Amino acid sequence: MCCFPSRAVLVGLAATLSVACQTSGSAQSGARSRVELLALRRNASSGLERTDDDQALFGANYVHPFEGGWSALELGLRAGEFERVDGSETDYVETHAGARLYALAPDVAVRPYLGLGLLWNGRGSARDLYRDDERNRDDDSYDLLSWIVRQSGPYATLGVDASFGRLYVGAGLRAVCAEGVDLSALNSDDFALDLFVTLGFGL
Repeated sequence: MCCFPSRAVLVGLAATLSVACQTSGSAQSGARSRVELLALRRNASSGLERTDDDQALFGANYVHPFEGGWSALELGLRAGEFERVDGSETDYVETHAGARLYALAPDVAVRPYLGLGLLWNGRGSARDLYRDDERNRDDDSYDLLSWIVRQSGPYATLGVDASFGRLYVGAGLRAVCAEGVDLSALNSDDFALDLFVTLGFGL
């Protein structure tokens, strides 16, 4: 199983962000659509030290700014394979949709943001609802919108983006509340924290 980026990688990212703070980006660079490659560690309760509860995930985000550049649409996919304490393995896949709300204008190179949205991982309560064909047959629980809402879970992100023309780097922390997001053997539950880094390319 792949590991989360090493201490040296995180130190390098911090140095990159420090340099970016001294660089003014153009208005266009802060408001450009981009694709981000993403790596994260879920439930990193021991900081950079590995534990049995750590789960490595990798994926990609598509970020499209709205007019004005103060907010952006975010669509993403994350996946990983986790080894349980008993030696068994399980796969995890999620997709999400949400918005980023930036604290600074698009012409600033380093921009903190708040992210809010919904995720879907195929492990939600809707699976049980729709498995039984006789259940709630007479109400509107079978329409598509109801299925999407029942299957989803909310997330919130605190992150920071740094832009270098068409190149972006970022880091942050995401809180997730949804069924099946924590697959660890020691403390499996429906809440998880993700520590992540991103590398983006402007389109």
